Amino acid sequence: MGLPHTDSHRARGSRPQAAGWLVLAVMLAVQPLPALDPRVPVDHYTLRTWRVDDGLPQSSVQAMVQGPRGYLWLATQEGLARFDGVRFTTFSR
Repeated sequence: MGLPHTDSHRARGSRPQAAGWLVLAVMLAVQPLPALDPRVPVDHYTLRTWRVDDGLPQSSVQAMVQGPRGYLWLATQEGLARFDGVRFTTFSR
């Protein structure tokens, strides 16, 4: 006959898994991030700003995420925009 299954047993059983995720998160956080190549002069890089005139629904972006296919998804008060690196596709409410 086994011990009764209680919430305290379940909580203790999930601690090793939670600790593993914590260790993984810390390891990923301390990895060096890619940066500018120090051998390339800074004036070889360009900066481009995209605005409402370029298809962004609104100039104030509330949230941004990159999807698995590489698109940037931008959330504004006026709708959602998908950016492919060249142009916006907008999805309004």
